[in-house]
Amino acid sequence: MKKLRNGTMLILTVLSALALSGVSLRAQSGNAPSRQELLDAFRKLQKQSQAAFGAEKFDTIILPRNKTRPTDLNLKVYAGPTVRFDGVPIGNNSNASGDALQKLMVKVWAVPLDEEKQLTNKKVHLGKHRWAPKELFAIFFETSVPVQIGFYQDYEREPGGEEPRPSRQVLPDPRMPESYQTVQPGKPFRFPVNIRLDDNYKDELMSLVIVTAGDYQDLPPKKDPKTDPKKDPAKTAGENHVVFGKRYHDALDQMAKYVRAPSNPKARFNSTATTSRDASDPDMTASEFSTDHDDVAIIATSAQRYGYLQIRIRKISE
Repeated sequence: MKKLRNGTMLILTVLSALALSGVSLRAQSGNAPSRQELLDAFRKLQKQSQAAFGAEKFDTIILPRNKTRPTDLNLKVYAGPTVRFDGVPIGNNSNASGDALQKLMVKVWAVPLDEEKQLTNKKVHLGKHRWAPKELFAIFFETSVPVQIGFYQDYEREPGGEEPRPSRQVLPDPRMPESYQTVQPGKPFRFPVNIRLDDNYKDELMSLVIVTAGDYQDLPPKKDPKTDPKKDPAKTAGENHVVFGKRYHDALDQMAKYVRAPSNPKARFNSTATTSRDASDPDMTASEFSTDHDDVAIIATSAQRYGYLQIRIRKISE
């Protein structure tokens, strides 16, 4: 897998096969919710969280234009305390409580790019589609609550092989300051890297670590009044804002280790995709292609306020 930014290509090591991690919500399971029930719950949770957070708790970071950025870049970063909200049930379970109430829901999908690196007019299900070697695409993400995101390249042991190498963090990246912002509900977020698959027929992996903004210390970090003078408010701090520093990366590393741990299974999202690498159709609730992202998005839900989602990019056969 390769990530591309402003014409620069960074080669990432080939990923081996995996399944999409988490508990399946596939429609063919007896009591699994329908796709429409998932989408309805997503909208309800989005409305609930927007009312709970409020726009006044977000700092605006202004990054001036430079040689690689033709215009100023305005980023929103959550700057308030932990925000509590009830969560929502999926379906008509009005008596739901505890783990039956979803507190974090996300959608993830892809849009192929042409050789000019321009978006095509079709949206694609990341797991249903069989990708070709060297295929190029962008990843889009929509959340129901304000979140901080880590994006990773994962590895898996080949049959009979040695232990896989540790996951590699792709985002956030200091060269892409937009990868540090708090992703807010209401509109899709395009990851600031494009993905070009390797020139082979091996499946590839990516994973997301997603944390409700303000829930975990330093995700995102707050300004320290002892070191951040009042004359330098967040909106004018630019590249010196604390969100771009070591505290943020250390906190994300700690959270990534926590949610990946086998001893913490509840940290794994429930999702509409299968866990079987050989499944002929990993998401019976979705289309492979559409002009509407709700038709093709992987929908992932959690009763926690954080989670770990791993996605398998399946390739065509040789």
